[in-house]
Amino acid sequence: MAVFPDAEALACGIAAKDSEKWERLAQVRAAVLVALEQARAAKAIGGGLEAKVRLHANSKAPGLQELLKEKLSLLPALFIVSQVVVDPAEGNGLLPSETLPGLAVKIERADGKKCDRCWNYSTHVGENTRYPTVCERCSEALAEIESDATAGVAAT
Repeated sequence: MAVFPDAEALACGIAAKDSEKWERLAQVRAAVLVALEQARAAKAIGGGLEAKVRLHANSKAPGLQELLKEKLSLLPALFIVSQVVVDPAEGNGLLPSETLPGLAVKIERADGKKCDRCWNYSTHVGENTRYPTVCERCSEALAEIESDATAGVAAT
């Protein structure tokens, strides 16, 4: 049976600086969700994993462009999309967010093929001959699972 931590241990929270960053990212997420819903309604995408999100923050949102670049690797999971690009300049059809001043968003169809395992779109699907229908991330996971299973069999 799991032992749950005391309430005091859970109340320590996170640093105020980190909390502010995540609050801003939550605002960006809300703006992206609005744009995703508009793209779904326009039949540009069927679901979030079919999307590539392009973002740019201008001077009306000080520090946001740098925050987006800093957290870029986490943004696809935060938005539940396949790909996110932080554009260096406003343009390329990016539309100003209706909910977050200074942010511009564009929803496009994701690049690549759909991974049979995680359903994310990736340009790397098909590169691994052992696992030709999965993305690079799933190829690594499957190889690790396979090696753990092989090691377990060898140990017995």
